[in-house]
Amino acid sequence: MSVARDVRQVYTDLYDAAFTPRETILYLTVTSNNITVRLLGASDRGGYTPIPNATIHIYELDTTWNPIGDYVTDQNGLVSINRSNTKEWYKAVFDGTEEYRPAVAYAQLQAQPPAQPPSGQQPQAQQIVAPCASWLWLLLLILALMSKRKEGATEV
Repeated sequence: MSVARDVRQVYTDLYDAAFTPRETILYLTVTSNNITVRLLGASDRGGYTPIPNATIHIYELDTTWNPIGDYVTDQNGLVSINRSNTKEWYKAVFDGTEEYRPAVAYAQLQAQPPAQPPSGQQPQAQQIVAPCASWLWLLLLILALMSKRKEGATEV
């Protein structure tokens, strides 16, 4: 085995690792009587698809993050909890799997929408979304692509 072949294998492994685990997006919305979580993962065909049967840890902030409980997403990647919410901030955590990256989302308690939205517009809850993206994976991908490009230019 040559050193060049070993180096190529390392770059190939880094290139492959850049695509796994896949990107994950976690949405969290909290109102005075409901917590809703939606978990999506990058699809092989582009875009995002729901991640079913995933455990989501939900917390509320007092002086520290206190656990509310662990919940499992349904077939649509959703968790919906009917409960009285009185704290201002909430957090949802997905620990990740071999296939999907971990994700964390934060949300502030939203006031109940008015019975009649003003000006005929639909009320929309604000969401703070924190998709887990790794700059390291992006850097490794760029290095791997640059290396493959350089190899193609020098090989005859």
